[in-house]
Amino acid sequence: MIKTRRILAVTLCLAAVTLIMTSCFGDDTTDTITEEQMRTSIASMAGTYDGSLFTGVIQNNMLTQTDSLGSQKWAADNNKITFAEFPASQLAKGVTDADIKKALEASEEMIKLEAYYYSFSSISAPYQFTLAPQTATVSVEYNGGTHELKFPFYQGGYSYGVGNMTTQTLQLVAAGMYVDGTHSSYFTEMAIIYTGKKI
Repeated sequence: MIKTRRILAVTLCLAAVTLIMTSCFGDDTTDTITEEQMRTSIASMAGTYDGSLFTGVIQNNMLTQTDSLGSQKWAADNNKITFAEFPASQLAKGVTDADIKKALEASEEMIKLEAYYYSFSSISAPYQFTLAPQTATVSVEYNGGTHELKFPFYQGGYSYGVGNMTTQTLQLVAAGMYVDGTHSSYFTEMAIIYTGKKI
C-alpha cells in the first residue's frame, strides 16, 4: 500500500510538472527576446543544483513506468547544463528489444548528459526555455560482442525547462536508439526529468 501510494504520488507530481511546463510553452509571446537578454537570464541560473531525478516512458502522450532516483546534482553554466553522472541503466526503460534491455539494465556505467540552451520564450522569472540535449552513447555487451548504443534527444520543444535564480525543472526526451550506427525501432520515447534548487 505504501509503495502504491508512493508511485501514485510521483506520477501525479510528474503529471503536474508536465502540465505546468506545457502550459508555459503554449503561451503566445509578442516580445522580442534579444541575445543580451538571453545571456543575462542564463547567467543568473549558473551554478550547481541538487534535486531529484525522475525517468519514465512516454505512451499516448502520458508518462508511465516512472522511477525516482533520489538526490542528483547537475551544473549550469553560461552555455549549457551538464548532468555528470546519469545512470546508463535508466535508458533501458525505453528499450523493447529483450537482449539490449537486459544488457542495459545490468550496466553500472555512469554517463554524462549535456543540454545546451536552445531558445527562450520568457526572460521574466520564471524563465521558460527549450534545450538541445546531445546524443548519449553507451557500450554494452550482449550476443557475444560489444555494441555501441546511441540515444538522440529531441532538440527544443519536447526538451525544455523552467527556472529562475534558485531553482530549475528540466525535461529531456530521448527520441530513439541506434545500435552500432543503425537505427533501431526497438525503442519507446522516454523522459528524463530533473527538479531541484541551487546550492
